Order: sequence, then structure tokens, then C-alpha cells
Amino acid sequence: MVADIVLATLGLSVGLAIVGASYALAKVGAACISALVEKPEQFFKGFLVATLCEALAIYGLVIGLLVLLGV
Repeated sequence: MVADIVLATLGLSVGLAIVGASYALAKVGAACISALVEKPEQFFKGFLVATLCEALAIYGLVIGLLVLLGV
């Protein structure tokens, strides 16, 4: 019974981390495209921010795996 609750909360936390990261990436992506239209030399800054948004999803997945493995 406890393992089912742990797995459910684990799935919920990883899922919410991924949903949050995808929402942030959607907003940042639109802003980066708008900025690149005006100033093409700002590509690296936009790429860096988009990469940080994707890292949030990876961190959520890593933390979920650590909790699952009991580390």
C-alpha cells in the first residue's frame, strides 16, 4: 500500500516537473524567436535560456530516479 502511494507521488512529481519545463520552454521559445528576428546576434542567449528550461525536466527525472532507488 505504501509503495503504491510512493510510486503515485513519484510519478506526479516527475510529471509536474516535465509539464512545468515544457510550459517554460514554450514561453521562452516564443520570446527567443521574437528577439532573434530583431537581433540575430542574440542567438546564444536564447539558446542558453532554452537549454536551462530543458534541464529542469532532466533534473526532475533524475530526482525521481533517486527517490525510486532510495538513494
